[in-house]
Amino acid sequence: MLVSALKTGVQAAKNAAPVAASSVGQVRGKATQRETKTRIEACHSVYKITKAMQSIANAKLNPAIARMQESRPMAASVRAFIDTACSEVQVPELEAGASCLVIPITSDKGLCGALNTKILFKTMNTIQDLKEKKMKIKVITVGEKGHKNFQSMNPKMLVHTASHFGKTDINFLQASRVAEFVTQTPFDQATILYNKYINRVSFTQMAHTIPALTFFSEQVSKFGEKFEFEGDEEQILKDLAEFQFAVQLYGALLENGASEQSSRLAAMDNASKNAASMALELTQLFNRTRQMQITAEMIEISTGAECCKAKKEE
Repeated sequence: MLVSALKTGVQAAKNAAPVAASSVGQVRGKATQRETKTRIEACHSVYKITKAMQSIANAKLNPAIARMQESRPMAASVRAFIDTACSEVQVPELEAGASCLVIPITSDKGLCGALNTKILFKTMNTIQDLKEKKMKIKVITVGEKGHKNFQSMNPKMLVHTASHFGKTDINFLQASRVAEFVTQTPFDQATILYNKYINRVSFTQMAHTIPALTFFSEQVSKFGEKFEFEGDEEQILKDLAEFQFAVQLYGALLENGASEQSSRLAAMDNASKNAASMALELTQLFNRTRQMQITAEMIEISTGAECCKAKKEE
């Protein structure tokens, strides 16, 4: 309801300028004046909505940044351990026909600037590169915006969608559920694409590549030379691979969530300024046109009075 009202107000504001401009030539155009006044009210309504959404995004941004910063050491430590463990294990290059899983992370809601457009553009470039290498591509989208995009453009690639992360704060349990489903989909390589938060006004698109989860368990002998395991080594490495995948996905979700709120904050700020500016311009045009009508009527009255006076003198 909120979004539909916003779209209606924006569309009315877009049509305001040409209609109001035509009213300058129509001094007695009461209908045009009424339409201009309606569009001024629409601009004020849009301003109220965008200002409210800006306040909400501002309130959500700081907690999102705090959760993201708390998760970074966790993701970095897991990544460092995996890098150390794999320092002597070379990841094999993929051959043609290998199964590649692409996981773009988008938002569930719009009105957040170019956040989703940029990550989907990078996703399509990644898919194009994989197609040139003749890989088999599967897509699991996180977020409704990504789902709608692939549902309309590449439905055959789409395997599954995880969404509705914005209703509650993102937690590790949600990321684990997504990771659990992903691990049930066989792949030789997975690529997580997300928006990495930089500051309140900027973010960048990142692609994190993860080898097949079976890769770790297949290298038991080499891992055994550097580490001592308690229990089944193969099962431990399998669990470790699933855990590090869930941690990387959790970090990407938090990074994208913080980027979403910062992007929405900037977008709603610009929208509020534009709505206020358009309302001011339309108000000035309305007053100027109204003054022209009053002036024209006063001229007609004075002209009629002069004519009557001249006839009496004759």
